[in-house]
Amino acid sequence: MRSTGASVLSLFQNLFGLAAGPFIAGTLSDAMGLQNALAIMPVFGVFAALAFIKASGSYEPDMQAIHQAAAVPA
Repeated sequence: MRSTGASVLSLFQNLFGLAAGPFIAGTLSDAMGLQNALAIMPVFGVFAALAFIKASGSYEPDMQAIHQAAAVPA
């Protein structure tokens, strides 16, 4: 389960971070200039951190649900 979670995390980080990041930075740079674009880009990291914090709140209930489902005989 841990390796699956790590691989999904890596996939989404690469798809949304490495693929979209340069495109967003270039678009912002064209619209506002390079200095402003590079100043705004770290805000997306804050959004990502907030998403991880929100997701961590459901970790324990999800694990309990998995253990309860595994305890029920098929």
